[in-house]
Amino acid sequence: MSNELVYTFVLGIVQGVTEWLPISSEGINSLILVNLFEVHIAEAIYLSLWLHLGTLTASIFYFRKELLTLLTYLPTYFGNIHESQKLIQGKTLSFIIVATIISLAIAAPIFFFSLDTIQFNGHLATVIIGILLIVTGLVQKFAIHSGSLQEKQPGLLDSILVGIAQGISVLPGLSRSGLTISVLLFRRHHAEQAGLFQ
Repeated sequence: MSNELVYTFVLGIVQGVTEWLPISSEGINSLILVNLFEVHIAEAIYLSLWLHLGTLTASIFYFRKELLTLLTYLPTYFGNIHESQKLIQGKTLSFIIVATIISLAIAAPIFFFSLDTIQFNGHLATVIIGILLIVTGLVQKFAIHSGSLQEKQPGLLDSILVGIAQGISVLPGLSRSGLTISVLLFRRHHAEQAGLFQ
């Protein structure tokens, strides 16, 4: 069995398990590639990010009913965006659209223009990813103890902050789900709702 086939198999398992936890699956996969298979950190990040296509497919299948509801509401939403904000579907769509645009604006330059400039590898890459994993853990620790929670729909500021959190989580070690949930907890949203909007 080729080395490439082995680490592809290993990464698939790790991705399937860690993506649903508020830890950085990209960070864990990058550490495995760099330290066990001696893959350069830039290639490790690239491969780790593309593994999220599998996660995306699973998420679409799991939330297929909710997604279908939102898709069928799109014509109404774009027909009158202001009025649609009075309904949950409209607020949810606005949250998703704004957060996605901001996330792409931050993540795309990092992903497409920064990977080729990375010169370090090995131990330094491990240290940097390790530090970012610790940062993720600390953010979540403080978010859990951030105070009383309220039942409310995410607003514009929530979507902006979530977009920023998801954009910077392109860096290995910063958990997308962990940071997203933490942002919403800091904003006093219930944990169940924060988990849904991750």
